[in-house]
Amino acid sequence: MGAMRPGNFYVEKAAQCRRLAKEATDDHAREALIALAEEFELRALEIAATESGSQQSGL
Repeated sequence: MGAMRPGNFYVEKAAQCRRLAKEATDDHAREALIALAEEFELRALEIAATESGSQQSGL
């Protein structure tokens, strides 16, 4: 199994948080998991933007 790209790690963690949030019975836990998923998704987008910028500049 190869190394996971950093952006993919955050996408997978976001999906995991969303799955856990669907199963959560506690409202506070559900809201916290959704917020965490959103943070992971933002981080993945930041990494993707950085990677695409690096590729375009030839780095």
